[in-house]
Amino acid sequence: MIAVGAGGFLLGRQVKSPSDAAAEVAAPPPSRLAVPVERRVLSSTIITRGDVRYGDPKPVVLAPSTLKAGQGNLVTQPATKGQAITSGSRILELAGRPVIALIGATPAYRDMRPGDVGDDVRQLEEGLRSLSFNPGAVDGAFDAATERAVSSLYGKLGYEPFGPTESQRTQLQQLRESASRATDSVRSAQRAYDTALAPAKSRRLQADEQLRAAQDKSGTAGQDATTATARAEGLVATRAAALDQAKATVDQSAAALRRAERERDDPAAVADANRAVDDASAALADAEAGIAQAQRGVPEAQRAIDDARANVIDAQKSVDTAREAERKGTAFTCPTPTPCEVPDNSAQKEATRNAESRLRQAQGSVDTALSALTTRQDAIPQAQRARDRAARAVTRAEEGVTKAINAAPDRDQTVVDTRARLAQSEAALAQAQRDLEDAVSALGSTARQGTNGVVAADAAVGIAKAGRGELVSPTELRTLRSSLDSAIVSQRRADADLAELNAKVGIAVPANEVIFLPDLPRRVDDVKVGRGEPANGAVITVTNARLAVDASVDAVDATRLRAGNVGEIEAEDLSLTLAARITKIANRPGTDGAEADKVHVELTIDASTSEAGVTASTVDAATLNGVTVKVTLPIQSTGQAVLAVPVAAVSIAGDGSSRIEIEDAPQRPTRFVTVVPGLAAEGYVEITPVAGARLREGDLAVVGSAGAQDLTVTSDTTTAERPSADTTSVDASANSSSAPSSAPIDG
Repeated sequence: MIAVGAGGFLLGRQVKSPSDAAAEVAAPPPSRLAVPVERRVLSSTIITRGDVRYGDPKPVVLAPSTLKAGQGNLVTQPATKGQAITSGSRILELAGRPVIALIGATPAYRDMRPGDVGDDVRQLEEGLRSLSFNPGAVDGAFDAATERAVSSLYGKLGYEPFGPTESQRTQLQQLRESASRATDSVRSAQRAYDTALAPAKSRRLQADEQLRAAQDKSGTAGQDATTATARAEGLVATRAAALDQAKATVDQSAAALRRAERERDDPAAVADANRAVDDASAALADAEAGIAQAQRGVPEAQRAIDDARANVIDAQKSVDTAREAERKGTAFTCPTPTPCEVPDNSAQKEATRNAESRLRQAQGSVDTALSALTTRQDAIPQAQRARDRAARAVTRAEEGVTKAINAAPDRDQTVVDTRARLAQSEAALAQAQRDLEDAVSALGSTARQGTNGVVAADAAVGIAKAGRGELVSPTELRTLRSSLDSAIVSQRRADADLAELNAKVGIAVPANEVIFLPDLPRRVDDVKVGRGEPANGAVITVTNARLAVDASVDAVDATRLRAGNVGEIEAEDLSLTLAARITKIANRPGTDGAEADKVHVELTIDASTSEAGVTASTVDAATLNGVTVKVTLPIQSTGQAVLAVPVAAVSIAGDGSSRIEIEDAPQRPTRFVTVVPGLAAEGYVEITPVAGARLREGDLAVVGSAGAQDLTVTSDTTTAERPSADTTSVDASANSSSAPSSAPIDG
């Protein structure tokens, strides 16, 4: 029994139901796949290929030099490709002479020599000063200090500065000889003149001294006479002005006396004041009469109102009587059912209308009488105010009478005082007349004395001149003097010509010995002319030290690029990635070396676009020069970090809105957050939660579910049409591109 029971137990353990067997071989229940909500910068790009080169290539052409005409322009020492060009360095050698680089925005276009002025001379001076060669004031004038600085620059490079030409030296020697001959001629003429003048020299000196003394005395006499005359004329003018003032004072005093006498003798003032009193009294009487009249009119107006009101009462009674008669005439009863005649009461109606018209007229009379009463009552205070004004006028007029009567003694005293002032003015006038006559007399005397002194002095000068004239050399002496003067004029002209040429002849800078470049350092990128070849046209091409990349994109993609945006270049063979900034986008396809349907794009690599600790300064430029690189160009970006999830996390709700599913904890129900999708790039999409939605960085967004073998997207929602990353690949083998729907970025 025991054995049977144990076997049954074992058999039962081995026997399974179909459902148990299915459960053991079925896949485990799916679990949710969730990724964190991130905050990151999203950008869409264009990928193409490009070639690295040095930036800003410029051809260099030497300007022609008139100073070096006929000296040849063969290159004796050419430039070297890759050669560094710094300020003050020699670039190449032309006919044994250096070609020097300096900083300047204006190209060399002429020979610069002493005496020249201009902006090209100014930038030459600025370049010399930057190299510590002192050109003096930086004023744009080629002077002696500029010559010394130019000489120092050439000496530092091991060359002699460019001096005068052979023709200039010949001309300079000829002018020096002419000046020397002119000086000898002056010395000879001076000796001949002095020899002829020696016998009469002492007597001539004495006569000259007498003449100078007489001339000095004549000048002093004339000056004294002029001064004395001017002083006398000033006194006459002063006395004349005083006389005019005295006359004016007399006229004023006489007019004041006439006015005072007229006011004293005029009796009309009191009469006028009395008339003013009478006029004011009459106005006062008129005002009082007006008050009385206004007061009398009030009872009359009151009686008119009473009469009008009585008429209204009578008219009202007539209206009532007429209306009653009209009512009685209208009321009747038909004695039989048969039609009966309605009595005629038109007379009663007419009487009623007449009575009502009389009532309205009576009421109008009442209103008129009330208005008249108001007018007369208002007239009383107006008349009273007029009476008050008239009373004040009477008072003022009476005061005027009193003032006119009391003013008579004052007018008498005014006449006396004015007569005294007139007498004083007449006395002052007489004195001023005498002073003027004395001043005029003194002026005449002073003028006569000055004239006599000047005449006497001039006579002395004439005598001295006559005495000296007797000592003047004969004709031959005058001829010698004329020869001496001519020799002096010739000497001055020769000296001036020599000085003018000396100012122009000196150290110069020929136009083909200096190259001005707007910025340095630079490098020689290409040598156009070799040793022994003429320097016609461009001799070299220079570039700056920064690396640039030439790339090309489709015309449609070019419209979405912006100069200044930072892209990326990758040299796969060198395992090197650098940031690069877009510096130029061609205006049309097929230019700057691009294919006919492509647009040229230039990028510049510099330290300001460093990335991951690697900059252009840490890279060997020569290694990158000429390398073909992968170029990634940004066309759209969020510009800053935004909330983003994988594209698979976004789905469409039943109402058409976008949403993501958030898992707050495993094995717990999820929640949906409504969002607004933004830029999609790099497999991610920008999301912005709607107002009030709860979403933050780090929340877990469901992107699908996973079983034992497969990963499936959750099927409880409708999956959105998710935009793919906007990345366009352009290389030598594939030229297709797809344009994103978003707008290009700036900056």
